[in-house]
Amino acid sequence: MPTFKFLIAALLLLVVPANNVWAQSLTAYELVNTFIGTGNEGNCFPGAQAPFGMISISPNNTFNNYEDAASRPGYKYWRTEINGFGMTHFSGVGCHAMQDLQFLPVTGSLNKTPVNDKYAYYSKFSHQREKAMPGYYAVTLDDYGVDTKFTTTVHAGITELLFKEGKAAHLVFAPTNSANGIGDGSLHIDPNGMTISGWVSTGGFCWRDPKDRPYKLYFVVRFNTSFSNYGVWKGSRQQAGQTDVGGDDMAAFVSFGELKDKTIKMKMGISYVSINNAKENLEREINHWDFDRIYESTKAQWADYLSRIRVTGGTEAERQTFYTAVYHNLLHPNIYNDANGEYMGFDDKVHR
Repeated sequence: MPTFKFLIAALLLLVVPANNVWAQSLTAYELVNTFIGTGNEGNCFPGAQAPFGMISISPNNTFNNYEDAASRPGYKYWRTEINGFGMTHFSGVGCHAMQDLQFLPVTGSLNKTPVNDKYAYYSKFSHQREKAMPGYYAVTLDDYGVDTKFTTTVHAGITELLFKEGKAAHLVFAPTNSANGIGDGSLHIDPNGMTISGWVSTGGFCWRDPKDRPYKLYFVVRFNTSFSNYGVWKGSRQQAGQTDVGGDDMAAFVSFGELKDKTIKMKMGISYVSINNAKENLEREINHWDFDRIYESTKAQWADYLSRIRVTGGTEAERQTFYTAVYHNLLHPNIYNDANGEYMGFDDKVHR
C-alpha cells in the first residue's frame, strides 16, 4: 500500500505541473491585446502573424493624407474604413514600409480601377465586429457584407470570406496600393488551377520611391472555388478574360458569381526568392483547407513563446501591457529564408 500511494503521488507531481504550465501559457496568450500600439505613434498592426513569421495578414485603412506619419503602419485604431489586407507589415515602423500584395473582397460592380487608387474600393468597419489575437484577425466589411478571418503559418496564410448578401462577389488584387507602391511586377491568373501568382518589385523605405533600394516579393494565391469571371487592369483600362498583366500600373480580379451566405476560402504563400518557392512554402505549411487546424497550431506556438516569461502581481491591465510588449518583440526579426532554406542575399544571389 505505501508503494502504491508513492506511485500515485509521483504521478500527480508529473501531471499537475504540466497542467499548470499549460494554464499559464493560455493566460499569457489571452492577456495579449494586439490593438495596443495601433493608436497615436505606436505604429503597430493588429493582424495575424506567427512568431517571427515572414507573412503577416493585416488590414490597411484609408487615410486623408498618405504622407502623414499616421499612415505608416497601414492601420490606426481611430480610422473607420479598410481598403485592403496586406501580406507583409512592420510593427512599430518609423517610415512608410511594406503592406505588400494588397487584396480586398468586394461585392457589386467593378467599375473603377484600383491601380494607384486607394479609394477605389473600401468599406466601413466597426470595432464591435472586429477581433484580433496573436495569429488571428477577423473583421466584417460592412459596405460589402463580407465576414473575413485570417490566420498564418511562417510563410503562408489562410483566409475565409463569408459573402452574406447575395450580390456579385469578387476578390480585387491591387499591389500598387502598398505603403510605397511598386516599381514593377507581374500577375498571372490560372482559372483552371484557381490561382493567382506573380511578383512585385518595391522598396523606398523612408523615401516613398519603390525603385529606391528595391526588393522582389513573389507569391501564389489559391482558391477553393472556381471563378465565374476574371480579368486585369492595366492602368485605368479593365480587360475582362485576360490572364496576364505586368508593369507598375497593374491589378487583377477574380469573381465567383452571386453568393449568399457562402464562404470562399483562399490560401497564400510568399517568398523573396521565386514563385516556385512561394508555392513550395504554401504546400509544405498549408496543404489542406482546415482554417481552425492552422490557427490552433499557430496559437500553440504563441502560447509556448509567451509563457516562457512568467510574471505575478500588479493589475491585469499591467500584465496585459507586459505580455503585449513581449508579443511585439516576437514579431521581428522576420524569418527571411524559405522552407527549403533558400534566401535572397543583398548581392541579389540565392543562398542557403
